[in-house]
Amino acid sequence: MSIVTKVRRWYNQLPHAGSPVGDQVRDAFIANFYATVGGEGLVRLLWLPKIGNTTTTTSEERNASIFTYDATIAARISRLGSGVAVDFDGTDDEADTPSSTAFNFGTGLTDEPFSVIAVCIPDVNNAAMTLLGKLSSATAEQWEFGLNASGHPVLTLTDESASATLTGTHAVAAGTAAVLLASSYNGTRASVGIKIYKNGLVVATTAGGTGTYVAMEKLTPLVHLGARYTTKEQFFNGKLALVALVAAELDADQHFALKALVNSFFDLTL
Repeated sequence: MSIVTKVRRWYNQLPHAGSPVGDQVRDAFIANFYATVGGEGLVRLLWLPKIGNTTTTTSEERNASIFTYDATIAARISRLGSGVAVDFDGTDDEADTPSSTAFNFGTGLTDEPFSVIAVCIPDVNNAAMTLLGKLSSATAEQWEFGLNASGHPVLTLTDESASATLTGTHAVAAGTAAVLLASSYNGTRASVGIKIYKNGLVVATTAGGTGTYVAMEKLTPLVHLGARYTTKEQFFNGKLALVALVAAELDADQHFALKALVNSFFDLTL
């Protein structure tokens, strides 16, 4: 038997999605993710692409969302451990899914806690880039998690009617290696209620904002992945492997446990 044949047989036995073992590993990761964040009912979004996705990806939460891409991602998918990553070129690659009340965390008078989680490999640290956000335009914004022009992770909450924002920013670039980025907000309608996490650990978070913030409002913009606004800007440049939205303020233990899950599934050492 030639070495090429041996390698092909070995590769086909790897636990990747689409193989029986790979599907079991993926299903186990999803179940463990649910358990770690407090239960399936709290997971509002779990984008976890897989081999075979082309123009859409169906997310893995109970009320599954369909993300539609600007063009097929078939040639942009690469394996990352037992999962996959999708390459975004920073120019026009992006996806979105329709608005849903499940993605709202404010009533206009009060806010609710939530967390955003992303596994990514940025290609640059010198451009503002959106990871995930619910905002259709500068006059229809709710929340956005991404990197600022210096590559610093930042969560922004917007009270549209008051033209006011709350922000939490980590003043260190995310880097250009694989990284688990996350932010949790406690719903107290104060910027000090926002924490940024990197690779499972809370990091120094600078509170900021503008205007007199009251609460996020129940608007109907799309949820955007890898860009923002319907006119599209702040395209993500790099690879995305997982993006999630949880209706809870995850604590330090939960974020650390998520890092262990991510390391195991994606074969990383964060």
